[in-house]
Amino acid sequence: MSAFRKVLSSARVAYRKTLASFGRHKLQKMLRDGLPRAFQYPLEFLFKHSLTQSDRKKVARVEQIRKAVETHADGFEVINRDGKVCSLAAAQIAHQVSVNPEWGTFLYLCSTSFRARTILELGGCSGISGCYLASSEYCERFITVEASPALAALARSNISQISAKAEVLNERFDDACDQIVSTLAVGLHCSFGTAARR
Repeated sequence: MSAFRKVLSSARVAYRKTLASFGRHKLQKMLRDGLPRAFQYPLEFLFKHSLTQSDRKKVARVEQIRKAVETHADGFEVINRDGKVCSLAAAQIAHQVSVNPEWGTFLYLCSTSFRARTILELGGCSGISGCYLASSEYCERFITVEASPALAALARSNISQISAKAEVLNERFDDACDQIVSTLAVGLHCSFGTAARR
């Protein structure tokens, strides 16, 4: 683990010990002020890190998929934000580029709490965040877009282990959005981040 990650991990622990009760108080105030109630459980998870047994099983399943990505023998050619191709090792994809377990769990809890039936993700990477989002029992259709052919194939393989209702488009965002929008139900609206709910 890098020195930066150790410092970040220590900072998170210190935050939880000293400021979590203050954060929970602020969360209650935000809920009273109109924050959608569906955010309560996901945000409380960030303070307490407590999950139901069912939620823990879903998180563990996705983390097994991450371990398989980490041990992938080959590196990956990816397209960065500037449109340039670069190579990354499997461990980098699993731990530095993909969503970490804490925020992946938060995404899963949001998709569940909001009962998101159709979820659109822009930037599929290896499919770890997609696995978290598609793990919700309410997800009827999951779409993710990934420009890198190697990562799109990996995302497709990984997300298919979680949901048979997943689509991975190997496209650039602009091209994919033109395709996707016409297939989405009328009345679609964003419920949070990159997830959408009918």
